Amino acid sequence: MIVSVTVVPMLSSRMLRRSEEESPISRFIASTGVYVLGAKFREWFVRLIENLMRGVMFRVVIASSITVTSIFLAWYFFPPIDYLPKGNRNLMFVFLRTPPGLNINQMDKIMSELEGRFSRVKEVDRFF
Repeated sequence: MIVSVTVVPMLSSRMLRRSEEESPISRFIASTGVYVLGAKFREWFVRLIENLMRGVMFRVVIASSITVTSIFLAWYFFPPIDYLPKGNRNLMFVFLRTPPGLNINQMDKIMSELEGRFSRVKEVDRFF
């Protein structure tokens, strides 16, 4: 934060200093019409701010239109639920969380019981 308050303004004042003669880059930028475009945008933005400060109704309309537009765009660009390929869906993952301090033999007994229950399901081919 100290750098943003001290170093950045100092470097930008040195780098963005206006010189008496125009550089080729500034002449090129001026020839493209970017300055005119920036001036038009600035005028539009100032008019928008003036209208926002003028009345409450205009602020409500702008806030509502931004909200409705963002909701509509999110709905419009939302991908379909099945946009991913179907792939191999015959998998089942089991994560067993046992109490702390359970030894290996007890955990193996619990896993054997679960494997026995899963092996009774006819769709299950194998365990790994």
